[in-house]
Amino acid sequence: VAAPAAATPVEELLAIHDALSELEREEPRLAEVVEWHFFGGLTFSEIAEATDVSRRTVQRDWRAARALLHLELASPG
Repeated sequence: VAAPAAATPVEELLAIHDALSELEREEPRLAEVVEWHFFGGLTFSEIAEATDVSRRTVQRDWRAARALLHLELASPG
């Protein structure tokens, strides 16, 4: 069984990297939530505790980050 990343075309991985980099420039806190949750495996509660914000704020940040990343990945060019 191949690892999930191995099944993803290089172009998609580069697009995701670029989208995350743009998010980090525009909204660093949102990018941090994505990195800690998606790549680090932290729960929203763990992120909230580490960043001294409420769990609800982290959840809102997660939803906003996902929406912005989706827009960035869906836009042409």
